[in-house]
Amino acid sequence: VTVFAGQDKEATAHARDYFSEYPPSSPAFAYFVDGEIKAMIPRHRIEGRTKEQVAEDLKMVFEAFSGEKEEEKAAK
Repeated sequence: VTVFAGQDKEATAHARDYFSEYPPSSPAFAYFVDGEIKAMIPRHRIEGRTKEQVAEDLKMVFEAFSGEKEEEKAAK
């Protein structure tokens, strides 16, 4: 889901309900698994960094949690 904080205040407020434990940050990336927030990459980890650096952060998040669902399925 993509929400543009400056454009749609209602959608932004609704989205922020899902990660209220984090302060508002725009831009930001939030990573969810089954409706539960697993990671947040806030503005200070995005702005002033190269696209490669930001991509590396995203890659680490995806790699950290991508196997989680497979492990849960295997345990059942």
